[in-house]
Amino acid sequence: MEQSEKNTLHEQMLKSLIESFEFNKMNYVPLILPSIFLFISMMLISYGLGQTLKFLGSKLEEDMSLNVLLGSQMLQWGIISLLGFTIATMIASYYVLENTRKHIYESSVTTYYFKGGSTAEGLIQYLRSIYARASLPAPVTGLLLSFLTSGLSYLVVLYIVEKTIREHAILEENTLLESRVTGKYGLISFIIDLVLLFLTMGIYLAYMGYRLGKVYNKHVELIHGNHPLPPSKKPDVNVSKEFPGDLFREKSTTILISLLLVGIALNIMLCYFGFYSILTYVPSYGLIIGAITVSRRNTSSMRDFLLTLCLIYTLIFGSMLTGLLAHDTFSYIARSFQKQVEEVGVGRDPWFTARYIFTNNLLISLPAIIPYIGGLLIGYGVTNAGLLIGAIVGAGLRNLLEGLLILVYPHSLLELSAYSILITSSKYLFSNTRKFLIHTITGILVLFLAALVEALTIVLLR
Repeated sequence: MEQSEKNTLHEQMLKSLIESFEFNKMNYVPLILPSIFLFISMMLISYGLGQTLKFLGSKLEEDMSLNVLLGSQMLQWGIISLLGFTIATMIASYYVLENTRKHIYESSVTTYYFKGGSTAEGLIQYLRSIYARASLPAPVTGLLLSFLTSGLSYLVVLYIVEKTIREHAILEENTLLESRVTGKYGLISFIIDLVLLFLTMGIYLAYMGYRLGKVYNKHVELIHGNHPLPPSKKPDVNVSKEFPGDLFREKSTTILISLLLVGIALNIMLCYFGFYSILTYVPSYGLIIGAITVSRRNTSSMRDFLLTLCLIYTLIFGSMLTGLLAHDTFSYIARSFQKQVEEVGVGRDPWFTARYIFTNNLLISLPAIIPYIGGLLIGYGVTNAGLLIGAIVGAGLRNLLEGLLILVYPHSLLELSAYSILITSSKYLFSNTRKFLIHTITGILVLFLAALVEALTIVLLR
Protein backbone atom coordinates (compact mmCIF):
# COMPACT_ATOMS: atom_id res chain seq x y z
CA MET A 1 0.00 0.00 0.00
CA GLU A 2 2.86 2.35 0.88
CA GLN A 3 4.56 1.64 -2.48
CA SER A 4 1.31 2.35 -4.34
CA GLU A 5 1.00 5.74 -2.61
CA LYS A 6 4.56 6.59 -3.56
CA ASN A 7 3.89 5.72 -7.19
CA THR A 8 0.74 7.86 -7.17
CA LEU A 9 2.61 10.80 -5.64
CA HIS A 10 5.41 10.34 -8.18
CA GLU A 11 2.91 10.39 -11.04
CA GLN A 12 1.17 13.51 -9.71
CA MET A 13 4.46 15.38 -9.34
CA LEU A 14 5.48 14.35 -12.83
CA LYS A 15 2.13 15.42 -14.24
CA SER A 16 2.42 18.84 -12.57
CA LEU A 17 5.93 19.23 -14.01
CA ILE A 18 4.72 18.29 -17.50
CA GLU A 19 1.87 20.81 -17.33
CA SER A 20 4.33 23.57 -16.45
CA PHE A 21 6.27 23.08 -19.70
CA GLU A 22 5.64 25.35 -22.68
CA PHE A 23 6.71 24.19 -26.13
CA ASN A 24 7.18 27.32 -28.19
CA LYS A 25 8.31 27.54 -31.80
CA MET A 26 11.57 29.12 -32.89
CA ASN A 27 11.69 32.63 -34.31
CA TYR A 28 13.19 32.67 -37.82
CA VAL A 29 14.67 36.18 -37.62
CA PRO A 30 17.79 35.37 -35.50
CA LEU A 31 18.46 32.36 -37.77
CA ILE A 32 18.29 34.32 -41.04
CA LEU A 33 19.96 37.58 -39.97
CA PRO A 34 23.62 36.31 -40.10
CA SER A 35 23.29 35.43 -43.80
CA ILE A 36 22.49 39.03 -44.74
CA PHE A 37 25.65 40.38 -43.12
CA LEU A 38 27.75 37.51 -44.51
CA PHE A 39 26.55 38.05 -48.09
CA ILE A 40 27.17 41.81 -47.96
CA SER A 41 30.60 41.25 -46.39
CA MET A 42 31.68 38.64 -48.94
CA MET A 43 30.57 40.76 -51.90
CA LEU A 44 32.35 43.87 -50.63
CA ILE A 45 35.56 42.04 -49.66
CA SER A 46 35.61 40.12 -52.96
CA TYR A 47 35.21 43.29 -55.00
CA GLY A 48 37.70 45.17 -52.85
CA LEU A 49 40.33 42.46 -53.25
CA GLY A 50 39.67 42.34 -56.98
CA GLN A 51 40.31 46.08 -57.31
CA THR A 52 43.42 45.82 -55.12
CA LEU A 53 44.84 43.04 -57.29
CA LYS A 54 44.14 45.11 -60.39
CA PHE A 55 46.10 47.93 -58.78
CA LEU A 56 49.02 45.61 -58.10
CA GLY A 57 48.98 44.47 -61.74
CA SER A 58 48.36 47.88 -63.31
CA LYS A 59 51.00 49.95 -65.07
CA LEU A 60 49.00 53.18 -65.33
CA GLU A 61 49.20 55.44 -62.29
CA GLU A 62 45.74 56.96 -62.81
CA ASP A 63 44.23 53.46 -62.86
CA MET A 64 46.30 52.53 -59.84
CA SER A 65 45.07 55.41 -57.69
CA LEU A 66 41.42 54.81 -58.64
CA ASN A 67 41.64 51.08 -57.92
CA VAL A 68 43.39 51.68 -54.60
CA LEU A 69 40.71 54.13 -53.43
CA LEU A 70 37.80 51.95 -54.54
CA GLY A 71 39.38 48.74 -53.26
CA SER A 72 40.22 50.16 -49.82
CA GLN A 73 36.70 51.54 -49.36
CA MET A 74 35.10 48.23 -50.29
CA LEU A 75 37.43 46.34 -47.96
CA GLN A 76 36.63 48.67 -45.06
CA TRP A 77 32.89 48.28 -45.51
CA GLY A 78 33.33 44.53 -45.94
CA ILE A 79 35.17 44.28 -42.61
CA ILE A 80 32.43 46.31 -40.90
CA SER A 81 29.81 43.95 -42.36
CA LEU A 82 31.89 41.00 -41.15
CA LEU A 83 31.72 42.46 -37.65
CA GLY A 84 27.93 42.61 -38.01
CA PHE A 85 27.97 38.95 -39.11
CA THR A 86 30.00 38.03 -36.02
CA ILE A 87 27.55 39.75 -33.66
CA ALA A 88 24.56 38.18 -35.47
CA THR A 89 26.08 34.70 -35.17
CA MET A 90 26.79 35.22 -31.47
CA ILE A 91 23.10 35.98 -30.92
CA ALA A 92 21.93 33.13 -33.18
CA SER A 93 24.30 30.56 -31.61
CA TYR A 94 23.10 31.40 -28.11
CA TYR A 95 19.46 31.40 -29.23
CA VAL A 96 19.43 28.01 -30.99
CA LEU A 97 21.54 26.26 -28.34
CA GLU A 98 19.48 27.63 -25.44
CA ASN A 99 16.17 26.68 -27.08
CA THR A 100 17.33 23.26 -28.25
CA ARG A 101 18.87 22.21 -24.93
CA LYS A 102 15.76 23.37 -23.05
CA HIS A 103 13.43 21.66 -25.51
CA ILE A 104 15.24 18.30 -25.46
CA TYR A 105 15.12 18.18 -21.65
CA GLU A 106 11.43 19.09 -21.41
CA SER A 107 10.48 16.92 -24.38
CA SER A 108 12.34 13.89 -23.02
CA VAL A 109 10.64 14.23 -19.62
CA THR A 110 7.27 14.52 -21.39
CA THR A 111 7.89 11.41 -23.48
CA TYR A 112 9.00 9.57 -20.35
CA TYR A 113 5.68 10.47 -18.76
CA PHE A 114 3.60 9.54 -21.84
CA LYS A 115 5.25 6.07 -21.98
CA GLY A 116 4.28 5.23 -18.44
CA GLY A 117 6.93 6.81 -16.29
CA SER A 118 9.16 4.12 -14.90
CA THR A 119 8.62 1.59 -17.70
CA ALA A 120 11.74 0.33 -19.46
CA GLU A 121 10.80 1.90 -22.80
CA GLY A 122 10.10 5.30 -21.29
CA LEU A 123 13.35 5.22 -19.33
CA ILE A 124 15.39 4.25 -22.40
CA GLN A 125 13.93 7.07 -24.50
CA TYR A 126 14.55 9.52 -21.67
CA LEU A 127 18.21 8.51 -21.32
CA ARG A 128 18.75 8.71 -25.10
CA SER A 129 17.36 12.24 -25.20
CA ILE A 130 19.45 13.34 -22.25
CA TYR A 131 22.54 11.97 -24.01
CA ALA A 132 21.64 13.97 -27.14
CA ARG A 133 21.29 17.11 -25.01
CA ALA A 134 24.68 16.51 -23.40
CA SER A 135 26.32 16.42 -26.86
CA LEU A 136 25.31 20.04 -27.52
CA PRO A 137 27.65 22.89 -26.52
CA ALA A 138 26.46 25.25 -23.80
CA PRO A 139 24.82 28.45 -25.13
CA VAL A 140 27.60 30.63 -23.66
CA THR A 141 30.21 28.36 -25.29
CA GLY A 142 28.56 28.82 -28.68
CA LEU A 143 28.44 32.57 -28.18
CA LEU A 144 32.14 32.78 -27.24
CA LEU A 145 33.22 30.54 -30.11
CA SER A 146 31.35 32.74 -32.58
CA PHE A 147 33.16 35.76 -31.19
CA LEU A 148 36.61 34.12 -31.28
CA THR A 149 36.18 32.71 -34.81
CA SER A 150 34.45 35.76 -36.34
CA GLY A 151 31.28 33.70 -36.79
CA LEU A 152 32.78 30.65 -38.53
CA SER A 153 31.90 28.34 -35.64
CA TYR A 154 28.23 29.17 -36.25
CA LEU A 155 28.30 26.83 -39.26
CA VAL A 156 29.37 23.98 -36.98
CA VAL A 157 26.72 24.95 -34.43
CA LEU A 158 24.05 24.79 -37.15
CA TYR A 159 25.25 21.33 -38.19
CA ILE A 160 25.33 19.94 -34.65
CA VAL A 161 21.98 21.45 -33.65
CA GLU A 162 20.10 20.38 -36.79
CA LYS A 163 21.55 16.87 -36.60
CA THR A 164 20.57 16.64 -32.92
CA ILE A 165 17.06 18.01 -33.49
CA ARG A 166 16.44 15.56 -36.32
CA GLU A 167 17.67 12.59 -34.31
CA HIS A 168 15.56 13.71 -31.35
CA ALA A 169 12.49 14.16 -33.58
CA ILE A 170 12.95 10.73 -35.18
CA LEU A 171 13.28 9.12 -31.75
CA GLU A 172 10.04 10.66 -30.47
CA GLU A 173 8.14 9.97 -33.70
CA ASN A 174 9.05 6.29 -33.53
CA THR A 175 8.18 6.16 -29.83
CA LEU A 176 4.91 8.09 -29.76
CA LEU A 177 3.61 7.80 -33.34
CA GLU A 178 5.22 4.53 -34.45
CA SER A 179 5.97 6.30 -37.74
CA ARG A 180 8.92 8.36 -38.94
CA VAL A 181 8.46 11.75 -40.63
CA THR A 182 11.75 13.61 -40.22
CA GLY A 183 14.72 12.93 -42.51
CA LYS A 184 18.26 12.42 -41.25
CA TYR A 185 21.08 14.91 -41.66
CA GLY A 186 24.57 13.51 -42.23
CA LEU A 187 28.06 14.81 -42.94
CA ILE A 188 27.71 14.51 -46.74
CA SER A 189 24.60 16.69 -46.59
CA PHE A 190 26.52 19.21 -44.50
CA ILE A 191 29.34 19.27 -47.07
CA ILE A 192 26.75 19.98 -49.79
CA ASP A 193 25.37 22.78 -47.62
CA LEU A 194 28.86 24.28 -47.21
CA VAL A 195 29.50 24.11 -50.95
CA LEU A 196 26.22 25.91 -51.67
CA LEU A 197 27.09 28.42 -48.95
CA PHE A 198 30.41 29.28 -50.61
CA LEU A 199 28.96 29.31 -54.13
CA THR A 200 26.27 31.79 -53.13
CA MET A 201 28.75 33.92 -51.14
CA GLY A 202 26.85 33.35 -47.91
CA ILE A 203 23.24 33.92 -48.94
CA TYR A 204 22.48 30.17 -48.69
CA LEU A 205 23.06 30.50 -44.95
CA ALA A 206 19.58 32.04 -44.78
CA TYR A 207 18.07 28.79 -46.02
CA MET A 208 20.19 26.72 -43.60
CA GLY A 209 18.86 28.78 -40.69
CA TYR A 210 15.30 28.69 -42.02
CA ARG A 211 15.47 24.91 -42.50
CA LEU A 212 16.67 24.35 -38.95
CA GLY A 213 13.81 26.46 -37.60
CA LYS A 214 11.33 24.66 -39.85
CA VAL A 215 12.42 21.20 -38.65
CA TYR A 216 12.22 22.36 -35.03
CA ASN A 217 8.79 23.97 -35.43
CA LYS A 218 7.34 20.99 -37.32
CA HIS A 219 8.49 18.73 -34.50
CA VAL A 220 6.89 20.99 -31.87
CA GLU A 221 3.64 21.09 -33.82
CA LEU A 222 3.54 17.34 -34.51
CA ILE A 223 4.61 15.98 -31.11
CA HIS A 224 3.64 18.77 -28.71
CA GLY A 225 0.70 20.38 -30.50
CA ASN A 226 -1.77 18.88 -27.98
CA HIS A 227 0.39 19.50 -24.91
CA PRO A 228 -0.04 18.47 -22.11
CA LEU A 229 -1.86 15.60 -23.86
CA PRO A 230 -0.01 13.03 -26.01
CA PRO A 231 0.03 13.56 -29.79
CA SER A 232 -3.11 12.15 -31.37
CA LYS A 233 -2.64 12.93 -35.06
CA LYS A 234 -0.52 10.47 -37.05
CA PRO A 235 1.37 11.79 -40.07
CA ASP A 236 0.23 11.01 -43.60
CA VAL A 237 3.76 10.36 -44.93
CA ASN A 238 6.59 8.18 -43.72
CA VAL A 239 9.76 10.15 -44.50
CA SER A 240 10.17 13.87 -45.13
CA LYS A 241 11.42 14.84 -48.60
CA GLU A 242 13.60 17.70 -47.36
CA PHE A 243 16.92 18.29 -49.13
CA PRO A 244 19.28 16.96 -46.43
CA GLY A 245 17.26 13.78 -45.86
CA ASP A 246 18.24 10.18 -46.52
CA LEU A 247 16.83 10.31 -50.06
CA PHE A 248 19.84 12.34 -51.31
CA ARG A 249 22.57 10.14 -49.89
CA GLU A 250 22.74 7.89 -52.96
CA LYS A 251 22.84 10.89 -55.32
CA SER A 252 25.45 12.87 -53.38
CA THR A 253 28.23 12.23 -55.97
CA THR A 254 26.10 13.57 -58.83
CA ILE A 255 25.05 16.59 -56.77
CA LEU A 256 28.64 17.40 -55.80
CA ILE A 257 29.97 17.11 -59.36
CA SER A 258 27.14 19.33 -60.61
CA LEU A 259 27.96 21.91 -57.95
CA LEU A 260 31.63 21.84 -58.98
CA LEU A 261 30.74 22.63 -62.59
CA VAL A 262 28.28 25.36 -61.59
CA GLY A 263 30.85 26.83 -59.19
CA ILE A 264 33.56 26.98 -61.86
CA ALA A 265 31.17 28.76 -64.25
CA LEU A 266 30.06 31.28 -61.62
CA ASN A 267 33.65 31.91 -60.55
CA ILE A 268 34.68 32.69 -64.13
CA MET A 269 31.80 35.12 -64.52
CA LEU A 270 32.35 36.95 -61.22
CA CYS A 271 36.13 37.23 -61.67
CA TYR A 272 35.56 38.68 -65.15
CA PHE A 273 33.44 41.44 -63.59
CA GLY A 274 36.07 42.29 -60.99
CA PHE A 275 34.98 40.17 -58.01
CA TYR A 276 37.80 38.17 -56.41
CA SER A 277 35.34 35.29 -55.99
CA ILE A 278 37.94 32.56 -55.41
CA LEU A 279 37.96 33.84 -51.84
CA THR A 280 34.79 31.82 -51.30
CA TYR A 281 34.77 29.50 -54.30
CA VAL A 282 38.11 27.74 -53.67
CA PRO A 283 36.92 26.19 -50.36
CA SER A 284 33.91 24.74 -52.17
CA TYR A 285 36.16 23.13 -54.79
CA GLY A 286 38.29 21.51 -52.10
CA LEU A 287 35.28 20.27 -50.15
CA ILE A 288 33.80 18.70 -53.29
CA ILE A 289 37.02 16.92 -54.24
CA GLY A 290 37.52 15.71 -50.67
CA ALA A 291 33.93 14.54 -50.16
CA ILE A 292 33.19 12.73 -53.41
CA THR A 293 35.56 9.81 -52.79
CA VAL A 294 34.22 9.23 -49.28
CA SER A 295 30.62 9.31 -50.55
CA ARG A 296 31.37 6.51 -53.07
CA ARG A 297 31.28 3.61 -50.63
CA ASN A 298 31.19 0.56 -52.91
CA THR A 299 33.44 1.64 -55.78
CA SER A 300 36.96 0.46 -56.59
CA SER A 301 40.10 2.45 -55.85
CA MET A 302 40.90 2.75 -59.56
CA ARG A 303 37.50 4.28 -60.35
CA ASP A 304 37.87 6.72 -57.47
CA PHE A 305 41.37 7.65 -58.63
CA LEU A 306 40.27 8.26 -62.24
CA LEU A 307 37.21 10.27 -61.20
CA THR A 308 39.29 12.43 -58.85
CA LEU A 309 41.92 12.98 -61.53
CA CYS A 310 39.23 14.07 -64.01
CA LEU A 311 37.77 16.48 -61.44
CA ILE A 312 41.20 17.97 -60.74
CA TYR A 313 41.79 18.52 -64.47
CA THR A 314 38.31 20.03 -64.80
CA LEU A 315 39.12 22.42 -61.98
CA ILE A 316 42.49 23.43 -63.40
CA PHE A 317 40.98 24.04 -66.87
CA GLY A 318 38.26 26.19 -65.32
CA SER A 319 40.83 28.14 -63.33
CA MET A 320 42.92 28.65 -66.46
CA LEU A 321 39.90 30.16 -68.20
CA THR A 322 39.31 32.40 -65.17
CA GLY A 323 42.91 33.61 -65.23
CA LEU A 324 42.76 34.13 -69.00
CA LEU A 325 39.56 36.21 -69.01
CA ALA A 326 40.54 38.22 -65.93
CA HIS A 327 44.31 38.36 -66.48
CA ASP A 328 44.43 42.04 -65.50
CA THR A 329 43.30 40.96 -62.02
CA PHE A 330 45.60 37.97 -61.69
CA SER A 331 48.73 39.22 -63.44
CA TYR A 332 50.10 40.08 -60.00
CA ILE A 333 50.05 36.38 -59.14
CA ALA A 334 52.26 35.59 -62.14
CA ARG A 335 54.79 38.27 -61.21
CA SER A 336 54.84 37.17 -57.56
CA PHE A 337 55.46 33.58 -58.59
CA GLN A 338 58.33 34.59 -60.87
CA LYS A 339 59.89 36.67 -58.09
CA GLN A 340 59.57 33.77 -55.62
CA VAL A 341 61.26 31.39 -58.06
CA GLU A 342 64.16 33.82 -58.52
CA GLU A 343 64.58 34.37 -54.77
CA VAL A 344 64.83 30.68 -53.86
CA GLY A 345 67.08 29.90 -56.80
CA VAL A 346 64.87 27.20 -58.31
CA GLY A 347 66.51 25.78 -61.45
CA ARG A 348 70.12 26.32 -60.43
CA ASP A 349 70.57 23.09 -58.48
CA PRO A 350 68.39 20.10 -59.57
CA TRP A 351 68.50 18.40 -56.16
CA PHE A 352 67.64 21.62 -54.30
CA THR A 353 64.86 22.34 -56.80
CA ALA A 354 63.41 18.82 -56.39
CA ARG A 355 63.43 19.11 -52.59
CA TYR A 356 61.82 22.56 -52.73
CA ILE A 357 59.06 21.43 -55.11
CA PHE A 358 58.43 18.18 -53.20
CA THR A 359 58.20 19.93 -49.81
CA ASN A 360 55.83 22.57 -51.17
CA ASN A 361 53.57 20.00 -52.89
CA LEU A 362 53.62 17.66 -49.89
CA LEU A 363 52.41 20.42 -47.56
CA ILE A 364 49.52 21.05 -49.95
CA SER A 365 48.57 17.43 -50.58
CA LEU A 366 49.24 15.49 -47.37
CA PRO A 367 46.11 16.81 -45.56
CA ALA A 368 44.12 15.12 -48.37
CA ILE A 369 44.26 11.87 -46.38
CA ILE A 370 41.68 13.40 -44.00
CA PRO A 371 38.15 12.36 -45.09
CA TYR A 372 35.70 14.98 -46.41
CA ILE A 373 37.77 18.14 -45.82
CA GLY A 374 41.20 16.86 -46.89
CA GLY A 375 40.96 18.27 -50.39
CA LEU A 376 40.77 21.91 -49.27
CA LEU A 377 44.47 22.70 -49.78
CA ILE A 378 44.65 20.72 -53.02
CA GLY A 379 41.70 22.69 -54.35
CA TYR A 380 43.56 25.87 -53.40
CA GLY A 381 46.83 24.74 -55.02
CA VAL A 382 45.23 23.51 -58.24
CA THR A 383 43.14 26.69 -58.58
CA ASN A 384 46.19 28.89 -58.11
CA ALA A 385 48.14 26.88 -60.68
CA GLY A 386 45.33 27.29 -63.22
CA LEU A 387 45.01 31.01 -62.51
CA LEU A 388 48.77 31.41 -62.91
CA ILE A 389 48.84 29.68 -66.31
CA GLY A 390 45.76 31.58 -67.49
CA ALA A 391 47.18 34.93 -66.36
CA ILE A 392 50.49 34.24 -68.14
CA VAL A 393 48.66 33.37 -71.37
CA GLY A 394 46.32 36.35 -71.03
CA ALA A 395 49.26 38.72 -70.54
CA GLY A 396 50.83 37.43 -73.76
CA LEU A 397 53.86 35.88 -72.05
CA ARG A 398 52.92 32.45 -73.45
CA ASN A 399 50.51 31.35 -76.14
CA LEU A 400 47.49 29.18 -75.37
CA LEU A 401 49.03 25.98 -76.78
CA GLU A 402 52.07 26.35 -74.53
CA GLY A 403 49.80 26.86 -71.54
CA LEU A 404 47.81 23.70 -72.33
CA LEU A 405 50.97 21.65 -72.90
CA ILE A 406 52.08 22.38 -69.33
CA LEU A 407 49.19 20.22 -68.09
CA VAL A 408 50.40 17.14 -69.97
CA TYR A 409 54.08 17.41 -69.12
CA PRO A 410 55.29 14.18 -67.40
CA HIS A 411 55.78 15.94 -64.06
CA SER A 412 52.29 17.50 -64.26
CA LEU A 413 50.66 14.11 -64.89
CA LEU A 414 52.63 12.58 -62.01
CA GLU A 415 51.88 15.42 -59.61
CA LEU A 416 48.15 15.52 -60.29
CA SER A 417 48.03 11.70 -60.13
CA ALA A 418 49.72 11.84 -56.72
CA TYR A 419 47.05 14.28 -55.52
CA SER A 420 44.34 11.88 -56.72
CA ILE A 421 45.95 8.89 -54.99
CA LEU A 422 46.23 10.75 -51.68
CA ILE A 423 42.61 11.92 -51.86
CA THR A 424 41.52 8.34 -52.61
CA SER A 425 43.37 7.14 -49.50
CA SER A 426 41.00 9.16 -47.28
CA LYS A 427 38.25 6.68 -48.11
CA TYR A 428 40.12 3.95 -46.19
CA LEU A 429 41.36 5.92 -43.16
CA PHE A 430 38.80 4.41 -40.78
CA SER A 431 37.81 1.28 -42.72
CA ASN A 432 40.93 -0.42 -44.10
CA THR A 433 44.29 0.47 -42.57
CA ARG A 434 46.28 -1.62 -45.06
CA LYS A 435 44.76 0.06 -48.13
CA PHE A 436 45.08 3.46 -46.49
CA LEU A 437 48.83 3.01 -45.91
CA ILE A 438 49.40 1.62 -49.41
CA HIS A 439 47.63 4.56 -51.05
CA THR A 440 49.31 7.14 -48.82
CA ILE A 441 52.85 5.81 -49.31
CA THR A 442 52.27 5.39 -53.05
CA GLY A 443 50.98 8.94 -53.34
CA ILE A 444 54.01 10.37 -51.51
CA LEU A 445 56.45 8.39 -53.68
CA VAL A 446 54.72 9.50 -56.90
CA LEU A 447 54.79 13.09 -55.60
CA PHE A 448 58.56 12.85 -55.01
CA LEU A 449 59.06 11.37 -58.47
CA ALA A 450 57.05 14.25 -59.95
CA ALA A 451 59.26 16.79 -58.16
CA LEU A 452 62.42 15.07 -59.42
CA VAL A 453 61.16 14.97 -63.01
CA GLU A 454 60.08 18.61 -62.82
CA ALA A 455 63.49 19.68 -61.48
CA LEU A 456 65.29 17.87 -64.32
CA THR A 457 62.86 19.39 -66.84
CA ILE A 458 63.61 22.90 -65.52
CA VAL A 459 67.37 22.29 -65.83
CA LEU A 460 67.03 20.96 -69.38
CA LEU A 461 64.88 23.90 -70.49
CA ARG A 462 67.21 26.56 -69.05
